[in-house]
Order: sequence, then C-alpha cells, then structure tokens
Amino acid sequence: MPELPEVEHSCRTLIAAGCCGLRVQSLAVHYGPSIQDSMELKSKLQAGKETIYIIEHIARRGKWMVLSLTRGFILVHLKMSGRLWLVN
Repeated sequence: MPELPEVEHSCRTLIAAGCCGLRVQSLAVHYGPSIQDSMELKSKLQAGKETIYIIEHIARRGKWMVLSLTRGFILVHLKMSGRLWLVN
C-alpha cells in the first residue's frame, strides 16, 4: 500500500504532466457504493450530456488524491497496487 510520500509524488506527477485543465470524458468505477453519485456522473459522461467536468486542481488529503472539478470533485485512493490509470 502506498505511503504518504508515494501519494504526494503521484499528485505532483499529475500536476507536472498537465492534468489540470483536462476534461474528464469517461469514468470507470469498480466499486460503486464507495463513491457518492458515481453512477449519476458515469451515466452523464456515457450519454454525452453537455455537462463538462474539467480538472481544476489536484491535491492530497492524507492518502487520498483530490481532483477538484468544475462541478464537484473525485477522491482517488491508490489502494494496494498504488496505480492510477489515465488514458489519453
């Protein structure tokens, strides 16, 4: 399980890679109950609604990565693998 330095490194890597300002086009939720309103967000993205979610800020809170969006936020925990997949 990643410790705080690894999570901080992941946040800084995302920021350095220019992820702030990117649009969230799809979302894979592997355990729906862990994320509030995840199914609503996923259905809007899949339906191609006009709602656009843009990553405005990336930060760390404990072992959680916080992706602040134009409307709301996404909390990411790296779990046991310590991996986060971003696909362009």
